[in-house]
Amino acid sequence: MQTELEAQTPNSVRLSEISMSDSKIDDFHQVGRIESDNDFASYFALTRITKKIQDSFIQSNDPKAQFIKETYSSIKLIRKLFVTIYILMTIFQKPIWCNPTQYSNDCQYELEQGYQIPAFLTFYIPVLAYYLIEIFLIISMIIFKAVKYYSFHTILIERKIVAYCFVMVGIFIISNDIIVIIYDNDYSYNISTLLKPIFLIFYSQYFLGIIMDYALIIYRGKEIYFMMIFSYVFFVGLGTAIFRNQSEISDIAQEEGICNSSGLPFSQKNYCTFLIMFQLQTTVNSPDIYLPYYGNRSVAVIYFIAYQFVNTILMINLILSLFYSQYKKLVEERTKSLLEKHRNKIQQFQNKVFRNKRSNSIVGIQKKQQQQQQDQTNSQFLIQRILDHWIFNSIMQILCIADFCFIFQDNTNRDIQIVNITLNSIMLIESIIIAILRDLKKIHKYPGVIFDFTISLILVILIIAIMALQQDSFTQDILIKVCCSIMSLRLFRGCTWLLKSKNFVNILFKIFSISTYLLQLFGTLIVTMTIFNAIGQLIFGGKINYNQQHINNYQWVNFNDFLSGFCTCWFLLIVNNWNLMSYDFSLSLQSDVIYLFFIFYYIIVVLLAQSVTIALLIEYLVNHVKDLGQSSEDETKSEISIEENYQNELLVPLQQNFKAQ
Repeated sequence: MQTELEAQTPNSVRLSEISMSDSKIDDFHQVGRIESDNDFASYFALTRITKKIQDSFIQSNDPKAQFIKETYSSIKLIRKLFVTIYILMTIFQKPIWCNPTQYSNDCQYELEQGYQIPAFLTFYIPVLAYYLIEIFLIISMIIFKAVKYYSFHTILIERKIVAYCFVMVGIFIISNDIIVIIYDNDYSYNISTLLKPIFLIFYSQYFLGIIMDYALIIYRGKEIYFMMIFSYVFFVGLGTAIFRNQSEISDIAQEEGICNSSGLPFSQKNYCTFLIMFQLQTTVNSPDIYLPYYGNRSVAVIYFIAYQFVNTILMINLILSLFYSQYKKLVEERTKSLLEKHRNKIQQFQNKVFRNKRSNSIVGIQKKQQQQQQDQTNSQFLIQRILDHWIFNSIMQILCIADFCFIFQDNTNRDIQIVNITLNSIMLIESIIIAILRDLKKIHKYPGVIFDFTISLILVILIIAIMALQQDSFTQDILIKVCCSIMSLRLFRGCTWLLKSKNFVNILFKIFSISTYLLQLFGTLIVTMTIFNAIGQLIFGGKINYNQQHINNYQWVNFNDFLSGFCTCWFLLIVNNWNLMSYDFSLSLQSDVIYLFFIFYYIIVVLLAQSVTIALLIEYLVNHVKDLGQSSEDETKSEISIEENYQNELLVPLQQNFKAQ
């Protein structure tokens, strides 16, 4: 996509008004190779750029609208701050089930029967303060969106629909918050937490686009889902016919009226059979549930092997590959459409970015040459060379690794404490010398030196305090834990030799360069988890407590507040033992309907959102890590060419002056 800069037109003039601060330069690096490596990062980058370009072409020329646009751009940090507060304050939201008539103020005790309720936090923002702040933030975010749209002279119908939905969801949340304030949190239908992720989806629109893509892909691949359902139902029916009336082969007791996920699948109610076989398809209860059949008759294991081969190995992986390939195809279709529509505009904008990058590179070369000249005439040059020598750096890395190893020693021993404080004193002196050589006024440009100095100083102070305290005292034990936790950071300095590998550095660079796009990709996964978290609080909030018997401390797997629910969603995301978690919830609520929540969570979050997210990330890394050596050579050649061009730019005027003379 490298072409000559086109003649300036009214459209290109409008494009030039978009500042570099508004458009991410990383987007152009991704779009620059989109035709050779068409991955999710390129697609997201192209979407972001085309959206900015489209917005630039529908800007109103009205002076008032232009003023509003400039004001909107100037408060970018405020807008981000409001969104961040709106998200983080959810952590301290008082649980929606915790009303003052039945529960204590910290939501830890039920007042009538006096049983304790497990929760992640013991402090929550007061109801009145929380919901007033939330109402203020929602109104502010609606105003931000309205101000942005006011500066447009035309708005597409799709964006209008999204804007209307955004405002409607905001109004629903405000109405809900007012009711909750009036009833002092004693309101059974508090859906504030449920509507919050939906509100953010419409606010961001990037998440909305990904979710709409997922819905379209599910619709396109509906035949394969029907095939999986057919295979699943067929094997359940076949197993019921083969293994009926064999309840005597197992001594596992079954709770009356509750599906036992650890019991025999074909000796329970029909819907319990479907449930347990679905869990077997996810492998969480394999081979536990069919070992009794295997022990009773060895040939029975053939059925379960065939079931898992067809449904677990073939069907699930077929669905994942179909979902991924359809998403990849959709990305390619959208990419082709966007490029055909906005190619010239993107090229104009891209040339502007590359010119700035080239000028910045030349400035960097100038500064580098000036620094080299200063170093050669500096009296401290010899000390600097010693500190930069690989032997000295290797010694310091060994000392850092040795300091890290003290975590595994008895830090109450006085000899170990002396050796430890000696090591950290050496590293503290080294960081001070480097800071002086780097010029203390410019030390803020060297975060690594500041980091080493801070860590070394803190460790020296802590070790002195540990040595001064009485051995095996409570205070000394706390300080040792803090000291060892900080010493673990030494491993970063001890492994800086990895940075000598260009492949390792390139891997880190590739990951950091797509951090914005990873936020969109994993953000969709987190949003879906948050929605299920909110639903879980509505269904299970306050119902998991110490007044009931639980499996292996599973009372901590609950939805009693936001963080507890998020941890539970994380446990379910890992899949392991989700059959036991769901069984514990069904025992606590004495209902088998509870299993539907966990089944839908597995299908939507685990099977679809998580699997595709990981697949797209792996594809990106595989495509961009396989040729790291070649890419590093290209970067080196690029730097050399820039330096040669810079030297030529200096040489040409000198030659012209010579000819003129």
